[in-house]
Amino acid sequence: MAGSSTALNALILTACFSLPGFCGGVWIAVVPVYIAEFAEDGIRGMLSSVMVVGLTIGILFAYVMGSLITWRWLSIICSLFPLLCLGSILWMGIPESPRYLLAKSEKEKAVGSLKWFRGAASLEKVEAELTKVCYTYFPASLIYF
Repeated sequence: MAGSSTALNALILTACFSLPGFCGGVWIAVVPVYIAEFAEDGIRGMLSSVMVVGLTIGILFAYVMGSLITWRWLSIICSLFPLLCLGSILWMGIPESPRYLLAKSEKEKAVGSLKWFRGAASLEKVEAELTKVCYTYFPASLIYF
């Protein structure tokens, strides 16, 4: 949207407003799947709810700010949030989900990924959880721990 503040014609303006909408749609599709694959049972619903509440607050913010400032400043301000989010994702280096890595038969990477998500969890707990994932999602395979 930052490009929309300096757009010289309608085509550039349309592209600058369409790209964030497309990215938001991809975000809505990808984040719940990622959360479902790594979150513990006790917090999975809460994490999904936080995403939806955050989206709703963002839309409310844009409406309120849109009534107070010009559309050029609104496009610049609204561009900052996705850039901060992308920057934090790239800076943190979020790993692939353990379930995806197990599907690719990369057990060591799956253990490292789940250990990253669980923080200080012991290796035994991580392997027990991965065994549960294997029994649930890959019952016919031989990738058990």
